[in-house]
Amino acid sequence: MPDYDELIFVCSPETLSRKAAAVFAFTDAVQSGIDAARQDPQRALADYFRQLPEADRNTETEAFARTLPYFAVTQKSDPQRWQRFGDFAVRHGLVDRAVDVDRLVAERP
Repeated sequence: MPDYDELIFVCSPETLSRKAAAVFAFTDAVQSGIDAARQDPQRALADYFRQLPEADRNTETEAFARTLPYFAVTQKSDPQRWQRFGDFAVRHGLVDRAVDVDRLVAERP
């Protein structure tokens, strides 16, 4: 199975066209969170617990430590990597027809 991103954000071309500023403000905020978690993981975890005090601290702390090395550095998509996954999905019957990744992956202008 080829690599693929676990967390993706999807919007229609119409939404991107009509609300580009809001879409990019959202992705900028996500990037700020990624940067903060990478720069100061302990503070990021503490912030998480402040926002979600009912979270199981032991489980969440262990999960955070184990997954931190796999956190994204950037939100930039690799169209070739997505195309490999799309081709895999067609080959294995996960989707009915070929995927044109270039139509689906939008980068900031």
